Order: sequence, then C-alpha cells, then structure tokens
Amino acid sequence: MAAWRRALSNEGIRTTASPPGSRIEAYDPLSLGVHRCIKLNNPHKSELPPYVEREHDSRLRDIVDDVIQGESRMATLVAGSSTGKTRACWEAVLYLNERQPGRWRLWHPYSPSHVDSALEKLDRVGPYTVVWLNEVRRYLAPTDPAAGERIAAGLRCLLNSPDRGPVLVLTTAWREHWNDLVRQPSRDRPDLYSQARELLAETCIEVAESFTVEELATLRTRAEDPRLRHAAERTDGGRVTQYLAAAPELENKYRLAEPPARAVVDVAIDARRLGHPSDIPRDLLEKAAHGYLDDHEWNRAPDDWLGEALRYASEECRGAVSLLTRIRPRPHPAGGNDRPSYRLADHVEQIGSRERALRFPPASFWDSVADVVEDPSLLFTIARHADNRGRYQRAIALYLRAVSKGSMRAVTQLVRMWERAEDAASAEAICIEFLDRADPDILYVLARLRHRGGDFGAAEALYRQAAEGGRGEAVEDLTDLLCRVGRRVEAEEFAAYAAKLLKRTHGLVRMAQLLEKAGDLAGAEKFCRKAIGNGNSSALIRLARLRKKAGDLSAVEHLYRQAVDSGHTGVLVSLADLRERLGDFASAELLYQQAVEKGHYGAFANRARRHYQLNDHALAEQLARQAAKYGDLRTYGKLIRLRLRSGDREGAERLCGQAAEYDQDWALTRLADIRAHDGDTAGAEKLTRQAIELGVPGAVERLAKLRERAHDPAAAYRIKRFGLDDSGRPATSLPRYLEV
Repeated sequence: MAAWRRALSNEGIRTTASPPGSRIEAYDPLSLGVHRCIKLNNPHKSELPPYVEREHDSRLRDIVDDVIQGESRMATLVAGSSTGKTRACWEAVLYLNERQPGRWRLWHPYSPSHVDSALEKLDRVGPYTVVWLNEVRRYLAPTDPAAGERIAAGLRCLLNSPDRGPVLVLTTAWREHWNDLVRQPSRDRPDLYSQARELLAETCIEVAESFTVEELATLRTRAEDPRLRHAAERTDGGRVTQYLAAAPELENKYRLAEPPARAVVDVAIDARRLGHPSDIPRDLLEKAAHGYLDDHEWNRAPDDWLGEALRYASEECRGAVSLLTRIRPRPHPAGGNDRPSYRLADHVEQIGSRERALRFPPASFWDSVADVVEDPSLLFTIARHADNRGRYQRAIALYLRAVSKGSMRAVTQLVRMWERAEDAASAEAICIEFLDRADPDILYVLARLRHRGGDFGAAEALYRQAAEGGRGEAVEDLTDLLCRVGRRVEAEEFAAYAAKLLKRTHGLVRMAQLLEKAGDLAGAEKFCRKAIGNGNSSALIRLARLRKKAGDLSAVEHLYRQAVDSGHTGVLVSLADLRERLGDFASAELLYQQAVEKGHYGAFANRARRHYQLNDHALAEQLARQAAKYGDLRTYGKLIRLRLRSGDREGAERLCGQAAEYDQDWALTRLADIRAHDGDTAGAEKLTRQAIELGVPGAVERLAKLRERAHDPAAAYRIKRFGLDDSGRPATSLPRYLEV
C-alpha cells in the first residue's frame, strides 16, 4: 500500500489538507449522469419518477451496510445503456446519507477532465467519502493507459488504507467495457489493465436489462406516478428504464434522420467506437461527415447542411435527451480553442456501435482525425484501431501524426510495422531521427534492428545504453546475444552486473532459460537462485518448474508457497493444480477459491477441465460461465479444445455461442478456428474478416494463413507485409519513412 502511494506521488499527484468532494445534499442526480425522464402531458413534481427497487438494489444495499459498519467497499453496476445503473447508485447514496446524515461527502472527478481530476485529487480523499465514477472506462481506460493504471492503483490504495476509510466507490460499466477491463490478455499482448483488473475483481453487480412479468404487473396496477404506468404499459420486453429515458424515441429519430444528420451522428458513433473521448469536436463532425454521404445525398444537401443536421440531432426527445448534446466550452484565461463539442447519447452509441461494427469508416474520417486531433495519446489509440483492422496505411499516417506531437510509443509501433513490411531502412531512419533523446525504448528498438541485421557490435553498444536507461528487456537480449556469439563468460558477468548495479535481473533469468533449453538444469537452477537472491521473486516460479522436471514435488510446493507469500497470488492456481494431482481435492478446491478471490480466474479453467474429464460436463460449463462473467474466457477455450479433440464439433460450436454472450469478438475467432479445423477455409475466412472489422488483435495474421491454405501465396504475402486497403483487399505497398 505504501508503495502504491509513493508511486502515485511520483507521478505528480499532489497532497494537500483539504479533501475533495461536497456534501451529498449539494448534488443534483442529473448532474451525476442519471438519465432525465420522459415528459408526459401531466405535470410532475420531480424530474425523476419514484424509484422501483429490484434485485440488484439489495446487493448494493448490503455493500452500503458494510460501509456504514466502517469498511471501505467498491461496487460496479454492469449492464447495457439506460438500464438504471446510475440511478441505482444514486439511491444507494441517498440510503447512506439517510442512515448517517450529514457525515458523508461525495466526490465526482470530472473537471478539467475526468482523468486529470482523478489524478490530481485522488490521494487527498479521506474518510466518509463517496467516490462517484460513473462510466468507469473514462477513468480506467483513457487514451493514455498509464494514466488509467495510476488511477486504478490509487483506488486500490484508498480501499486498502484503514486510516483513509471508510469510503464507498461507486462505478458503472457497459458489459463490453467491463469485459475489456477485466479480461486477461493473451501472452503476446501487452497487459494494459493489470491494476484495473485487480481493482475490479469481485465488484460486479449485474443489472437486469428488463423488468420481470411480476414487476411489470405491479407497476401497471399500483404505481402512483403516471410515467411509470405509461412505461409499463407500452414498453417492449419489459424495458421500463430504457423507455423512461426515451431510448425508443432516440432510436427512431436516428433511423429516420435525413442523410446529413445521420452522417453527423455516424461520425460520432465511429469516433466513440474507435476510442475518442465522449466530447467530440464540431470540427471533426464537419470535416468527416461528407464521406458518409453518397454523391446523390451530397448534391441534394442544403447549403447549411451542417447547421440543419446539428439542430435536428440536438432536439430533445420527449424532453429527456437528444442524439447529440452540445457542450459549450467555458472561457479559459490562457485562450485556446473555443469551438463547441458534442456528446453522443449513450443509447445511440450502443446501438450504433453494434450496427456499424463491421463497417470500416470512410477516408474522410481518418483524414479528419489526422487533421483535428492534437492529443498524441488519442492519435495513438485511433491508430491502433486501424492497425488491428489491418489498415496499415491509415495506421502509419496517424502514428506519424502522434510522433509529431511527441509520442515515443508511436515510434516503436512504426518500427514494428516497417519491420513487418521488410522496410528496414524506414525502421532504422525513424529511430535514428529520435536517437538524440536517449530514450531507452528507442535505443532498445534500434539495438534489436541492428541485432537482426547482423551488426552485433552496434547492437551490443545500444543494448548496453538501453539497459543503463532502465529497459529490462535490453538486459535479457544482450545476455542472449553474448551467449549466442560464444561469449558466455561475458554474458554471465553482464547479467550479474545488471542485477547488482542496475537492479535488473532479466539477464540472470535469461541465462536460466538458455541453460534449461540446453539441458543444463543444474546451471539453470543456479541462475534462478541468483535472480531470487537479487530480489526477483518471480524466479521462484521458474525454479519451481525446474524442480518439477526433477520430480521434487515437495520443493515445488514450497517454492509455490514462497511465491504466493511474495505477492504472486496467481501461483495459487498452480498450487491448487499440484494438490489436485496429488489427490488432495479438498485443499485444491480451497486454493482455487482463494485464487478466484484474488482475481485469478484461470482457477475456473483447471476445475472445469477436471470435471469435464469426470464426465460432469454440466458443472464444467457452469464454471466456464462463472469465469466469463469476470471477463476470462480461457475456461471456454479449454472446453472447446476438449470438445474438438473428442470430435464433438457441434458441442464446440455451442460453447462458442455461449461465450459470445460475454465476448463476441473472442467467440468469432474461435468459431473461425473450428471452421478451419474442419477444412472449411471459405467459412473460416468469412468469420476472420468479420473479426478484422471488429478489430480483434491477430485476426489479420489469421487471414494471411488462411490465404496460404487456399493456395494464394501472393495475397498471403501482401496481407502479412502491407495489410488491407480501405475496402478490405490486400494492400500493395506502405509509405516509406523517407518519403513522407
């Protein structure tokens, strides 16, 4: 906890005496994100109808009761748009204030931005504070992932600091955003949300999308407020809260819009689904919208087409909400851009994102982003979306724009892209241009380029500079290079030097890996123990693996327990698996439960595998569903593989369908794998192309492999090197750095 607080202070969070927030009575629920209610002809005393409690409210109230007893707790209400998540949080705050009147304050960080406010004031939050984080992805998944991780770490510190409690942290999330935050990344992908995942573990409260038949009947006959009766009588499928928030009217207004108005809203939808923050500049809407209109629509548009489109989109639906809400910038002493922005209605964002999910935005969108957006982190984020969709030309243009705004992350991404395109000259040129900054990431990337090009002398010098600058992978790669050129003694000396003086044990671990691969298990153990002696507790896990190969299971268990005590709680899964293999099922179950409580949902996969092998398929699938609720689909992946091995394709596809309820993108790629496994290359390619348009990482590489299977090596080669053009065909080239 102290380390988290120091880390936050090092990132510039200021500590002062005054805690943030105001008395609860000072807040208007509408200002906190509670949806306005539709207006009928009847006058109403309140903007909001009386609250109708449902199942999730009792769970939320239990958490509030814990807080009243002095505990610090966090709850995340998860469901789709306009389902009552934020209103439920507000009612919980009122209940808290009713039980302990005047004692609590509420802090809603949002100005000058959600992220800036949270980073600036989080370390000042004191006891008896409700931290209100409506739409949690604003805080934990901003365009700069490092900022989100600092906020998550700060919240963990707050919740685990007895001297700062009790506090209540209330958050909301759409299901897809929750999955993004809590999903374990694949091994070849960066872990952007490790702190967020730890923070959110065990905080999910699901909110039903619709009212039950019994609840509807009660509203129709007993509700005193005519708005509730009106909604209960007319709602489709029990979606009362959506009806009260004017969601059906919004959807109709969107679908019936004239082409220019529809185009403006579609620009906003694409901007949001590709990572733009909620406030979308008018400039972006204006410059991109023409590309969403065909020639006939563009020629028929009136001279003031943008003004008319924005007026239509800004009109309120039944007094509740509009397609786009104008955000007027406040005057700023330093001046700056005073042009307004617009905020997209979240219900329209949700339905629009789903309907436009397989559409790649037109050229005008990408050109406008490059022209309008100034934030390097946002440029990087949108570039990654183009990158994941195989549109490497679009990605390069935005990465270059991000570089011009100071993003060194974008330099490393460009190097990767040009390496893949076999354009070593461009990759080296951009590194050399920024070499004077002595950035360890740039030094490391250039070292890797020289290493691959066979210039070992230059690579060695650059690796040393990057290691001195703090890039741990440089220690590992230089150790590897020295060993491979026959300088093992120097490799060992450098690894020891890096561990002792640079506090980087990567070289010692790499020596252990190389010796293990060469069959020298005793030598590998020696370097593992050196790494452990230099403070690398993760080397305990590698040493346990070596002891396992030697058959020393008692040592394995001892090392696992040491690793857990050192903070590597994910090892609880391995420890449980070991106890299970030794026949101690009671201890195994207890350890699996402890792992889940710590947020390590791989425990479900191991338990599901065991129950599947015992022919208890129903329980195995139940465990898969439990893991999926936390965003972890590895259990489904394991069960799907077991089904395929047994020849049960139908069962594997059924499991894909279940998984799709939690993550459509993941399920799509697994279904494509099943098609490819059965030799249905055309079917696999169709699904893979859908995955590409959804931005599923790795889908472009899968498409290249499928083209190889279809005996089309030319297309496969072009896709690997150059990606796709805007229409989805294999591209033929990429811009060179020296030419742009």
